[in-house]
Amino acid sequence: MCRLLVIASDFDLEGAGPLHELRDQIDFLSEIGVQAKLLIDPSQVDLELTLLSKGFDCSFSPISRCYQDRSDGQVIPRDYDIYAVFEKLDQQFIGSTYFHSLLAEDKTLANDRHGLAPPGILITRTLFEHKPFAVRKRLETMSFPAIIKPNALGGSIGIDSDAIVSNADGAMGRVAAVFDRIRVLHEIRVEKYLSNAREFTVAVLGNDNAVATSVTEVIKSREARVYSEKEKRASVDQRLVRYQTVPDGVLRGALAALSHETFRHFRLRDLARFDILLDDRFYLVDINVPPVLSNSFSHEWQALYGTKKRELLAYALAAFHYRLLAQNTPSPVPSAVLRQVPNVVRRAMRPLSPIDC
Repeated sequence: MCRLLVIASDFDLEGAGPLHELRDQIDFLSEIGVQAKLLIDPSQVDLELTLLSKGFDCSFSPISRCYQDRSDGQVIPRDYDIYAVFEKLDQQFIGSTYFHSLLAEDKTLANDRHGLAPPGILITRTLFEHKPFAVRKRLETMSFPAIIKPNALGGSIGIDSDAIVSNADGAMGRVAAVFDRIRVLHEIRVEKYLSNAREFTVAVLGNDNAVATSVTEVIKSREARVYSEKEKRASVDQRLVRYQTVPDGVLRGALAALSHETFRHFRLRDLARFDILLDDRFYLVDINVPPVLSNSFSHEWQALYGTKKRELLAYALAAFHYRLLAQNTPSPVPSAVLRQVPNVVRRAMRPLSPIDC
């Protein structure tokens, strides 16, 4: 019996997806030989004691932080990072290492510094609150329209139609509003808004050269200028955006290659998702580590192979399994889990060696 520990949050401040979907994925695993325990917003003491019990073969979390209610009504992050605790206590886990996750999540240090992002600038809360005129001076160098977004939060947190601004005055007002609403946020990125760009999302599952990809185009209605926080949380039939596969083989191949190259460049593991715009060239606007195990991660596999959302945690375990095999390390993942993954996806994830199961 494979023993899996899952950490999640009741507060959807990172775009982690609904808890009921995660519970359904855990229930599915229980039917195929995985004993999973779910901890919701544990304290660091509770998490450490659980891990020190040595009762788990593997851990996973769809978020990097847990949260708590403060006495003044503010929801704040707990003072630890889930993946840092996993790593420092030598717990095997699905996903990228703590250091590489931090880098990939930072839109400025990752996308911008490596020439992948649209032109933009970083605004810190400290400078904005103490020297707003200096921020205003920087904003006046920007090309508008621009989009205002948190520098390192996923799930379209802080994004709605008002996130697009047409001048420096609008940018100053929007930055103030986002900092006021999200008190735990310390950095905002102001980025050139590419109004005519096509938008794609690409999931990468696996490790090193042995990966499978799910390439999806995000189609917005005329009413939806951005893929907003509200849209992410709406049911599929109520959204103003929809997903479709990419029939152009050359375009699909280029998107998959860019995502795989970026995955390897940042030394990511097991699973990630890349949000990409196509305008005059490709622009990488977000690296999701860990990604939400939902429609955006798996749409192409749903269309081609009948993949269901409740199976996606099994896909993540399969990636973890093949990583262990490539390292000549025994895997606790039962074969029943691997059989839930379509053969073509499994073959893509197998290490480039004769090893298989």
